[in-house]
Amino acid sequence: MSIKSYLTEPSKNMPLKIAYGFLVFFIVFLLFAIWNTYTASPQQRHNTYGILSVSILLMLNFLAFQFPLKPIATATLRILAMLWAIAVLVIILSHYTK
Repeated sequence: MSIKSYLTEPSKNMPLKIAYGFLVFFIVFLLFAIWNTYTASPQQRHNTYGILSVSILLMLNFLAFQFPLKPIATATLRILAMLWAIAVLVIILSHYTK
């Protein structure tokens, strides 16, 4: 499998009702993470960045791998999701190795 085919191959679609249900769940989870980050006290705020970054990671991966989009949009979202996954890994590892 080449990199181009991996980035642009169509998604394995789940039924639309389930896909949009998950999308609503991930949007609510992202909104909760944003609210939690900005309402936390300054002493606790650094703990909420992990939750926010994981919620963004879940949203990006779901959009990149479950929704049928044009090949350019699919490739862009998949590259962004992979880069964000690396960033989240660095964030989590740097937080827990202190």
